[in-house]
Amino acid sequence: MRERRNYNKRKQVHKTNEVKRRFFLVYEGAKTEDIYFNEINNSREELQIDPLIDIIPLERAFVEKNESNPKVIVDKIINHFFAENKKATIGNYKDLIICITDYLKDEEDISDQAERNILAYLKFIVYRYLDKTFETSIDENEVESIMIAVVNYYNSITNMNSILIENINGYLNSSSTVFDPEIDKICLIVDRDRKSFTKEQYKYVLEQCEKYKVDLYVTNPCFEFWILLHFDDYNELLIDQLFKNEKYNNKTYAEREVIKRMPNFKKGIYDAKSLMPNVKKAIEREHGYCENVRELDNSVGSNIGVLLTKMMDGDHQGGS
Repeated sequence: MRERRNYNKRKQVHKTNEVKRRFFLVYEGAKTEDIYFNEINNSREELQIDPLIDIIPLERAFVEKNESNPKVIVDKIINHFFAENKKATIGNYKDLIICITDYLKDEEDISDQAERNILAYLKFIVYRYLDKTFETSIDENEVESIMIAVVNYYNSITNMNSILIENINGYLNSSSTVFDPEIDKICLIVDRDRKSFTKEQYKYVLEQCEKYKVDLYVTNPCFEFWILLHFDDYNELLIDQLFKNEKYNNKTYAEREVIKRMPNFKKGIYDAKSLMPNVKKAIEREHGYCENVRELDNSVGSNIGVLLTKMMDGDHQGGS
């Protein structure tokens, strides 16, 4: 888990002594929410997002992207932000692979395809050549051997030199996220998907978020419902159908309703900019549904509008 490239510096607002507060956004989904909040950040002046607020998306390494259950993600947040030793550590092969791919993404600006290729190569080395698994503990000698293998592979397709080997440790020691619990917020954004997110898991995530002061933002049944609130005919939605959100032709009810209004909508590709003029309307419309994070366990609604209101108002009450 790392900050998106070029975000890892705290900014100061010009002509004042006030330091920007950071809203770290951690998404359950890898695409739909990211596209939306990226456009929120691009439209911050029109939306009157407080200039003292920095919106910082956190990215999961490619090897972690299938780990989308909110329980798994909240545990990763706790380990990343609240472990006694916040310095990144390499305990097993998976930790090392994440560190290497993070370094290449940040410093070498490799493509997603190159990241996938390197991951496949590393998986081959670990599982087939070394007869290990990603969860196997790793010692310092093995760390250097893996890095040499990556350099040799990467040099075969690029002009990158072997300075990677000596740079990885430096990157590892300096890559921890700049987070101040007194002024910053960690925002976990998830769907209330009953098929993959059980009531017991919901309770666990809620308890952990309260314990560590992580802000939990839930849309029931899914983020597409929040998108639907941007449209004037949102009140034509059938609540019982939303609650069940059953699939037909591999599309949930909420997805099908979004496609009616945005024919080109896909989870990874859609025109979020077209939604921006109606963001404030969506916030108001959200009030007509459940916004209480405890009750969202079993009620159609969302509290994404609560998050956006905090960004607009500056949420000057602190990091909790």
